[in-house]
Amino acid sequence: MDLTILNVAIPDLLADLRPSMAQIQWNVDGYALVLGGTVLARGALTDRMGRRRTFLAGLVLCAGTSVFGAIAQTPLQTSAARGGMGAAGALMMPATLSIIHWMYPEPMLRRRAIAVWTAVAAAGGLTGPVIGGWLVEHFSWRAGFWVNVPLAAAAFLLTCLLVPESRAKRTEPLDGVGTAMSAAGLLVLVWAIIESPVHGRTSGPVLLAYAPAWPPWPSR
Repeated sequence: MDLTILNVAIPDLLADLRPSMAQIQWNVDGYALVLGGTVLARGALTDRMGRRRTFLAGLVLCAGTSVFGAIAQTPLQTSAARGGMGAAGALMMPATLSIIHWMYPEPMLRRRAIAVWTAVAAAGGLTGPVIGGWLVEHFSWRAGFWVNVPLAAAAFLLTCLLVPESRAKRTEPLDGVGTAMSAAGLLVLVWAIIESPVHGRTSGPVLLAYAPAWPPWPSR
């Protein structure tokens, strides 16, 4: 829902904070950029840190950055909040799938749980503009940030009550350099995909961003 909820709030945000078009673009795409660029690295940490702990940390980060975005006074602050919310999503999404995989060992129940997870994720993306439009009409664009706080609080409470902590029994040593490089490679790749319609698909910045994300040639 956070991915799309502010799309319809851009005119009101534009009138209130007067951001540039580039800043508007970052408010729209900042969430997807950070989420897509860091989700792989965060997923590698989930089983090591604890699945419930990682999910709860994501909820806290989501609520905190949402409050920061709701009280923002500059476009830079709203863009930073959107990036923080994307980082929170990168913590939560792998953790939810790991929790499902651990709590539902039976294949049939696991398939049902993943189907529900997929349906909820799709519904969130589809209803984001609808909910965002209603909030803007009755309140303001800031409500698109505030709405996350009660949702995160309810999810935090239910997780503490219903989801036991778990982590992988055996974990490989963490490759910090590899994790950082994979996150950086995904970040610049997602940035290039998002910004290529703006700068041009063959422009220098886009081609330069594609370079570190390109896989190396296999050795013979």
